[in-house]
Amino acid sequence: MFKKVLKYTLFSLLALLLIIAITLFVDYKIQWKKAYVNPDYSTSTTLDEIAPQKIGNNLKVLGNNWMRHSKSGLWEMYIEGEPMERGIAAGKLSADLIKSQEEVFVKQINKFVPSEFYKSVLLYFMTRFNANLYSRISQEYLHEIYGISQSASNDFNEYGLPFHRILNYHAAHDIGHTMQNYMLVGCSSFAAWDSFTNNGDMLVGRNFDFYFGDDFAQNRIVEFVKPSDGLKFAFITWGGMIGVVSGMNEAGLTVSINAGLPVLPTHSDVPVSLLAREILQYASNIEEAIEISKSRNLFVSEMFLIVSAKDRSAIIIEKTPDTFALVYPDSAAILCTNHYQSELLGNTPENKKAIAENATGYRFARMQNLVNEKRPLSSQKVADIMRNSRGNNEENIGIGNEKAMNQMIAHHSVLFEPENLIMWVSTEAGLGKEYVAYDLKTVFDLKMNEDREIYSAALTIPADSVLLDGDIANYRNFTSLATTIKNLETPISDSLERAFIKSNKNFYKTYSYLGKHYMSQKMWEKAENSFRKALECVPNCAETYKNIEENYNICLKKTK
Repeated sequence: MFKKVLKYTLFSLLALLLIIAITLFVDYKIQWKKAYVNPDYSTSTTLDEIAPQKIGNNLKVLGNNWMRHSKSGLWEMYIEGEPMERGIAAGKLSADLIKSQEEVFVKQINKFVPSEFYKSVLLYFMTRFNANLYSRISQEYLHEIYGISQSASNDFNEYGLPFHRILNYHAAHDIGHTMQNYMLVGCSSFAAWDSFTNNGDMLVGRNFDFYFGDDFAQNRIVEFVKPSDGLKFAFITWGGMIGVVSGMNEAGLTVSINAGLPVLPTHSDVPVSLLAREILQYASNIEEAIEISKSRNLFVSEMFLIVSAKDRSAIIIEKTPDTFALVYPDSAAILCTNHYQSELLGNTPENKKAIAENATGYRFARMQNLVNEKRPLSSQKVADIMRNSRGNNEENIGIGNEKAMNQMIAHHSVLFEPENLIMWVSTEAGLGKEYVAYDLKTVFDLKMNEDREIYSAALTIPADSVLLDGDIANYRNFTSLATTIKNLETPISDSLERAFIKSNKNFYKTYSYLGKHYMSQKMWEKAENSFRKALECVPNCAETYKNIEENYNICLKKTK
């Protein structure tokens, strides 16, 4: 009797699963049709039938629009006109970079979600989640994105048609909020002026630590935009991305975004980067930036550091899906990492826990100390702060630690001088190479009919040879050896272990990787010793410490 009941129960469960699977499949097809049908936009522009003209080795020109590859390693692009014209121009000029960026995204998706079944489930939920994303975004930006998508590759159509893929990529920063275990988002920024700077002028420093694999930051674009409506502006971006994460406009207003506390989104809304773009394009002062921010809803939590030359002041806008708060400076400096500071959001138990247990509180205090120690600040000193890879009191806490200002993973670091419209951009992820300077007053007046450099060479912040030859070289060696060790199926050799420890001897991950390797080999005593050393280092957060401690205790029991 029991076997018969069990048999019918199992049969019923299988039938139920089959019904659910069919329902999901049918609903998936419905949602796909709803979400992934190209909108009926007219693409009729004067640029439709024109191909970019190549001038010299590095410059491409399309009408008044152009793109070039600088000897610094950065790509530089200028676009102008109506939304569709801007999109068409950007798409045609940067088609190769858009494709390479999509390849990076797909590669990382395959890394995070290797199972084809789970990828299809992820795609299903993303299709449902983003089905109405286009209805949350202004027609101006939809037209610009659509124009870009006309040059996107069809190689990735299994993930959606080009327009919807490019549109969805604009929420990549937002989705990164929910993946903090992968340390995708952990930015730092500050502004200083008056007594904090050497000449009283405003200075802004900003590291955009958004990590999506080593290849993600290979093709950084410094983009200059002269829109038909709004202000001229410049920002740092990547292929296919019109949203802003760091930028400055012709009024001397700068915008940079820092991820807030993670929330589980229940629906799509305006991507953070597109709100930042709207502020940069249409706000000339703090009051206008606040009004624009209030008019849009987000589906994640974010901090916007707004610095205004007109106001000679700065403000942090803290915005969650259901809350809006402002942080005003209490001196001639203001700092931002990844926790709230306003009275409304700063005193919540969740925020206090984040400050105490996550990297954000430590990094904020570290930035505060560096700003005070190095004042009065110059552009060189701001670069020194952003490049600093040490912990409190210059303690070596491991190269690449999330608690440091320089985590070795920056997509870009940027410095702004808002009153003089100067923008310095880093030329590599470890921040050891040059910061090249762009003078917005001159760049927007350029007529590019020859292949030439456009950055202001006299203002270049030189490379830091000590950082390049020391921490950056060691960190590259460390990441290479870490990959080797992760893939080892036999016990690590003594020489490889010594080389690995030497590459980053103060980093908790060094010993955590070794501990996990020895656990896989059931070499419990060596694993225990490795995890004990990891605990003696400075882990990036309380959860990491707890996980290492759990592994240490498992190994400890095995050795008894």
